[in-house]
Amino acid sequence: MAVRADANSEYLNRTTGGFYSTSPLSACFWANLITDRNVSGLGWMIVLTPGGDYLTWYNASGDGTTFLWEHAVGAALDQLGSFNLSLNTWYFFAITRNGTGAGGTIHYRRAATETSFTTASGTFSGAAFTPNDEYVLSNWYDLVAGWFAGRIAALKQWNAILTVDELMQESYYFSPIRWTNLQSWHPFVNDGITQAMLDFGPNGRNFSQTGTLTIEDGPPIIWMPSRRKFWSPAPAIGAPEQMVAIRQEVTSGGMIGRRWI
Repeated sequence: MAVRADANSEYLNRTTGGFYSTSPLSACFWANLITDRNVSGLGWMIVLTPGGDYLTWYNASGDGTTFLWEHAVGAALDQLGSFNLSLNTWYFFAITRNGTGAGGTIHYRRAATETSFTTASGTFSGAAFTPNDEYVLSNWYDLVAGWFAGRIAALKQWNAILTVDELMQESYYFSPIRWTNLQSWHPFVNDGITQAMLDFGPNGRNFSQTGTLTIEDGPPIIWMPSRRKFWSPAPAIGAPEQMVAIRQEVTSGGMIGRRWI
């Protein structure tokens, strides 16, 4: 389950549903760069429009593969976590921001084959702001050619600071593990683009589509850790025990339901 752009003017965005401050903030997602276009592209962005303050994960240099976090408020522009992506490789990226102090912003990254994070701390000196726009797979400053030539999956956001252990847990599942302070959750489900645009979190912050995006295979993670097996009482004396499983799953209406299997 992942959303894919592969042409000019293809992206998701929203301007409604409410937004939250960029501090405190935690955000994470999986990304897979399929093609090196050798131009700047953007995976995720929240922005104060028009042409205003923003927080983004994008290719700032224009080389097509080196991505980083950038926070701009007025004249204050700060970057963190620059990394050269290998093509056709899934990576988990996360950021937490807690104010403007030294080391108040932390970047986390791991490839799907890794079991620990590479981290970097830095300072985003610009004041917190509450955005009006959110974009996935394209740059607000170039909505025609600024698209990310790959896939994005399991986008989650909180107005709280998640710990390294919490983020490691989140990296293994499409579903959020921490629901407290969850602002939005876009798993980009494999049920057509209409379903993929939905926010399955508590606030209904659905995206709109521009262009023709596709839903493709996601990272090698599982839906959630809540699949449990237990032994039910035998129906009669001497009868064998029966193993029953309960599966939690997202319904088409965005609710978490339980189904006996």
